[in-house]
Amino acid sequence: MDVVLHAGCYKTATSSIQLIANMKRDDLAADGILFPLAGLRRNEGSNNTLSRAHHSLFHKVKGANETQGLVAQLQEELAAVEGVTRVFLSTELLAGTDIDLKRRFLDSYAPLGSFRIEYAIRAPDEYAESINNQMRKAGRVNRQFGRLPYRDDISHWTELLGREAVRLSYFAKGNARGFIDAFYARLGASGRMYIEGLDDNPAVSVKGMLVREALMQMFHETGPHDRRTRQRTMNAIRDFDASVLSDSPKAITLTPEDRADILRQYRDDMEALAELLSPEERAQMREELDPKKLARAPRKNIDDPIALSSAELIGFARLAGELGLVGARGEAAVETAAETQDDGED
Repeated sequence: MDVVLHAGCYKTATSSIQLIANMKRDDLAADGILFPLAGLRRNEGSNNTLSRAHHSLFHKVKGANETQGLVAQLQEELAAVEGVTRVFLSTELLAGTDIDLKRRFLDSYAPLGSFRIEYAIRAPDEYAESINNQMRKAGRVNRQFGRLPYRDDISHWTELLGREAVRLSYFAKGNARGFIDAFYARLGASGRMYIEGLDDNPAVSVKGMLVREALMQMFHETGPHDRRTRQRTMNAIRDFDASVLSDSPKAITLTPEDRADILRQYRDDMEALAELLSPEERAQMREELDPKKLARAPRKNIDDPIALSSAELIGFARLAGELGLVGARGEAAVETAAETQDDGED
């Protein structure tokens, strides 16, 4: 059996690809592609309950737990569906891991068939910006950018499976539709898979960042909290951001100078990887890495002052009360203060 492992990298439409696979499972099955239910786990960055990936397969291996039960479940699913010629697994959690963990993953699920890898990269500065934004979205206030995993990951997978079993693609900013449709075409899907308006893990806005940091500070002060409580809190904050806060620019965490430093640091890595891309993708990459684009990089960042409208402040107070982060008196005080502002103040 042909097993396609979509192994990252992060911030290359991974959760959107996974959401589509869950939503269009029957379409994939009609094309002989099984996206298994076994091993699926909810994507924490999404509000959509169908946004799930095979993260449990990874966690079993990482924790050195027995995987035979999951393998048996996967094999049962395979046997229950006629005409399957390909298994599609997806978890970006393998990105940035060491080669031994990747080897254990392949060995653990080897009974499924022969593996090949789908792996995507994007411009290093865009990757860093998106990772930082995601960290803030998750309530982590530190800004940091570790080593870019691309080159190591490709080297590991190539050593383990051979060059022909590793497919590298490029995620160009603003080309989610083309990228996702091309991904599924390579997988063997016969129809257009992209869903209009889909943005499964959108970037947090400036206002959203402000609200998150205030609520998370309050959350920590009322702690300690268990993981389930933290996740419930983050889900409520995401819902609040989507339903209450007015439109606000994306929160930018890198300056153009930061971006230039990152591009210089990873110039050699990207040039080496460019040779593994298709000519079209190579051209897209080189266009995005052009230093002239830094002049067009957004300069607004999360430290710029911003105000919430009275309606947004009242909503903030009510949410904090619902989450048990402030008492009734504190909630009423914020609402009173908010009502003294002009409606629509921004």
